[in-house]
Amino acid sequence: MNYLVFEIDAYPTDTIRVQLEQQANVRLMDFANYQRYKLGQSNEFIGGHVTKTPFLIKPPRFAHWYVVVDLGGDPSPIKAAVDMIKG
Repeated sequence: MNYLVFEIDAYPTDTIRVQLEQQANVRLMDFANYQRYKLGQSNEFIGGHVTKTPFLIKPPRFAHWYVVVDLGGDPSPIKAAVDMIKG
């Protein structure tokens, strides 16, 4: 599957900002769920199909997070940027 992944350490007081150039699926996952995602297994995440940018996500706890952006199997190039607004 074609996707982008961004790694970020974030607290619940922080906001993760995702900028997209097209509609995409955006998933915020911890390490275990990211590993399941890579294997094509069922996984849990925060986010979903995003149609408006920027997309803002608040992590539920402090962790090393993986922000995954994909086009749901579409092979088109993906363009996205991720940064954090400290809380």
